[in-house]
Amino acid sequence: MIRLMLLLLVGLLGGAGIGVYAALSFQPLPATEAKPLAAADVDLQYVRLPRQITVPIWQDEAVHRIVAVEVTLAVVSGAEGDVLAMEPRLRAGLLASMVTIAHSGGFTATDTKSLDAIGKSLRRAADQVIPGKVREVLVTDIFVQEM
Repeated sequence: MIRLMLLLLVGLLGGAGIGVYAALSFQPLPATEAKPLAAADVDLQYVRLPRQITVPIWQDEAVHRIVAVEVTLAVVSGAEGDVLAMEPRLRAGLLASMVTIAHSGGFTATDTKSLDAIGKSLRRAADQVIPGKVREVLVTDIFVQEM
């Protein structure tokens, strides 16, 4: 009986100690000051492409995995119609860029630098189709299916 009470007391004190340690260790992050939007950012429209762009990744003459990416374009105000009118050529350019990225190993890393690099590469491809209208290509979702 005394062993059981001693074990219970040690467990309670240990749990309380862990709780105090967690409370002291995990302090809330300091609030960051919101910076005002630049004048160029205010006049942007966001156009989401209606379907995913799907890229097969080949390895040893067989499809190793399939990557599907959803993208949204940040375009200058009034360019939404241009994006929708040029969507087939835009999708073809983005797909060609993604195939190049895939075969250079661009979809193997999962850090934010890789996503930024993918977005910049897709922006260059979009700028070739619709020059001067696309300010940024945002990768909103990536799905990877292993085969």
